[in-house]
Amino acid sequence: MIAVLLALGVDGGAQAAVVVLDDSVVRLVQAELRLSHEIHPPSDASAADTVQLPDTWPSTRYAMGNNGWYRFDVSRAQAPADIWGIYIPRLTMNAAVYFNGKLLGDGGSFAEPLARNWARPLYFDIPSILWRDGKNRIDIRLRSYTGSGLLGSVLIGPQALLQPRYERVYFFQVQLSAGLFLATLGVSVFAFGLWRKRPGDSQYLWFAVAAFAWSLLSSNNFIRHIPMPSPAWEWLMFSSIA
Repeated sequence: MIAVLLALGVDGGAQAAVVVLDDSVVRLVQAELRLSHEIHPPSDASAADTVQLPDTWPSTRYAMGNNGWYRFDVSRAQAPADIWGIYIPRLTMNAAVYFNGKLLGDGGSFAEPLARNWARPLYFDIPSILWRDGKNRIDIRLRSYTGSGLLGSVLIGPQALLQPRYERVYFFQVQLSAGLFLATLGVSVFAFGLWRKRPGDSQYLWFAVAAFAWSLLSSNNFIRHIPMPSPAWEWLMFSSIA
């Protein structure tokens, strides 16, 4: 089992699995991966491979399934006095995070259509009551569509340090796209109104169509639960680019 020692005196075997950033924030860069259709963390007895993060799924992995479990062991001499959290800046397509067997949260539905978190970071607080003195376990369930599986680095540290990082990334990758969606949709409606008043000027119509297509593309960054099957949604997104 991979041990990540966060207390003082990190041993040599754990250094390959962890990168200490600053002020107790730790980046987990190595995990055990188990491919399983289980919806709860699998047992230690199931077969596992050691992988480095970020982990991009090769095409051969999908022959064994599109549902994977990443496992980390985090050891501390004592539980932290303040609230800590787990932050995943990048993943595709959806994830659920467990700490010592308890679900901290997830990115939405694991059923079709799968919740879309490809541009959405995830952050979850770790309740103090879940910490144990010594070894603690993190399990992350990742499910994706064929050809898109990815789990980036996993950060663990004090809430006061991790949550602002999460909120900055969330603003630029999600909220900004939502604002752009509203702006371009408004421009599209305005240009369409001009064309209705001057139907002979087709450039207003084409500009309205282009702005509407751009607003559709922006929605792909912030919509988590899509209103149609995933293949239809992907077709719509690629069509809006065209």
